[in-house]
Amino acid sequence: PYLLVFWPSMSHLVLNNHTRCIVRKIDPSVVSSALRSVAGLPEVDLVRAHKQHGELVSAIASTGVTVHELPSDGFPDSVFIEDTAVYAEHQVCVTTPGAPSRRGETSRVAEKMHELAALDWNDMGVMDDGLHVAHVHDMDQEARLDGGDVLFTGFEFIVGESTRTNAAGANVLRDCFPHMNVLTIDIRDCDALHLKSACSMAGPSHVLFGGEMGRFICSQVEEKALFVYEKMSHLPDTEAANAIYVNKVLIRRADEEFPKSADALRALAAVSGGASECRVIQIAADELAKVDGALTCCALFL
Repeated sequence: PYLLVFWPSMSHLVLNNHTRCIVRKIDPSVVSSALRSVAGLPEVDLVRAHKQHGELVSAIASTGVTVHELPSDGFPDSVFIEDTAVYAEHQVCVTTPGAPSRRGETSRVAEKMHELAALDWNDMGVMDDGLHVAHVHDMDQEARLDGGDVLFTGFEFIVGESTRTNAAGANVLRDCFPHMNVLTIDIRDCDALHLKSACSMAGPSHVLFGGEMGRFICSQVEEKALFVYEKMSHLPDTEAANAIYVNKVLIRRADEEFPKSADALRALAAVSGGASECRVIQIAADELAKVDGALTCCALFL
């Protein structure tokens, strides 16, 4: 049996200590060529998508991080930068996305990571304190890993084995982060694209789940996790559970987008440590949601 450990200060330090965030511009081809897991949804309104994405980037900047914006390079899905890398404790794992059409997106991201690593070296002079970069394709040619399937809780990684992420991808993550527990959950029979379509961190040691998929993930976390989480909250709507918690700020979906979850969402500030400690920003994000986009998809925090 696992030894269950609770160490809240570690999660607090990790989730409230981000200094950089990488985002990407929306490519116009997102309207016609972005991947969709659900057919028949309305076409993306590009003007509205730009407005909502800009509001998200502004909200992220308000948390105190330095925002680095990369060009889209003509890739329809490149705005969803989260899928191209996983970060924890000065280590970056550049992924091999599960969708073949998205694998070219990682080159620009890797280039930026190496640039930041070089800056760390110049600023600090000691590489152990700077950014280290590894690549999934150098470690296992068969591995597939989308960052949207990886939830870092501050304690451990929770990885969804999905249509985009395989067991080999989870194993590469173990190799990249040998001191971290990697918990895997098979979500291939669930009706959402990624693990974080139905869960995210809402605060230190506070995991947020949504819908029936979220209930399933929660049950697996309770069964398999090495750590006991202080709070595990549930929302009626699956997509409402995708939020960004960074530097004592909770960025979550707007009340009007998910009326069934609005009351529970409004209570999250208090649950996440009190209104005086956690600032909440509501963001509308329904345009990119038409092509499987969520809040966490659009940002890569370091």
